[in-house]
Amino acid sequence: MSIRERGRRSAAVVALAGLLVTAGCLGFDLAGATDAVNLNEAESATFGAEVVSEAPDDTTVVHADDERLENASELRSLAERAVEAEDGYASETIRGARLKAVEAALDEIPFSSDAGAYYLRYDGEIVRVSKL
Repeated sequence: MSIRERGRRSAAVVALAGLLVTAGCLGFDLAGATDAVNLNEAESATFGAEVVSEAPDDTTVVHADDERLENASELRSLAERAVEAEDGYASETIRGARLKAVEAALDEIPFSSDAGAYYLRYDGEIVRVSKL
């Protein structure tokens, strides 16, 4: 193979690689080609938050700004989004070190074993937060 042919082949490979890398940015649908590839192997969990009219009896409702939750801003944000949502519900998947911080914060506040959830107060509303 001549140097010229190698140069053309290299240019074609670079162009194809560039197209594949930018395909998602340009709106091309790769038909789920990346679905089987997990690029983020960090542990993850999804939390759901739902506005409720009241907490179960004997359940402590913790304010979303409670100092025990200061290292878990995702919980306050989740409660805020639930309160602001038209249907009163929001969810969020948290990964890696942030998940560990959220779980550590949740370990510090009361858990309602009857309801399988934590209860937060945000903007005058009661929000039930649970791990899905």
